[in-house]
Amino acid sequence: KDGVFTEFTINNGLSSNRIHSIFEDRQGTIWVSTEDGLNKIKGNNIETLYIENGLSGNVIFKIYEDNEGVIWVGTSGGISRIKNGKIDGIGRKEGLLINSVFDILEDKNGYFWIPNNQGIYRINKEELNQLADGKTLELDAVMYKKGDGMKVNACTANARSLISAKGEFWIP
Repeated sequence: KDGVFTEFTINNGLSSNRIHSIFEDRQGTIWVSTEDGLNKIKGNNIETLYIENGLSGNVIFKIYEDNEGVIWVGTSGGISRIKNGKIDGIGRKEGLLINSVFDILEDKNGYFWIPNNQGIYRINKEELNQLADGKTLELDAVMYKKGDGMKVNACTANARSLISAKGEFWIP
């Protein structure tokens, strides 16, 4: 701020110095995904969230905010929804195909596309919301792999995917 750098490390509140991604939500909160927890920075205040707080895993890959202002977190244990301050973790035991959620992309039809270490799966966001709200116990996900046209099965967690202006997905 004002040309002055502020360093955030484990020495002043971050849960880990190994950062996977940084995201700013529409409220101006900075979310820092790390190898050990999700850090929420407002001003100089850092709050760290873990499995104990409701996250599906402690290794955090990417953060996504949907049009309703709901925060979705990709973790080593599944996907987590943060809505109205409540955290809901969704993993394999709740119906995800793979626990690793490297990134979250949303298409115009309400589907999340989830790159992971075994391919890319597509899942309906409304089904995830209904599961998190306790209104359903089932998810219907589709997995895409090399046989479906991918160059290889595994995606990488070390880069951000993107959606082009034409609506094309670019997934590393």
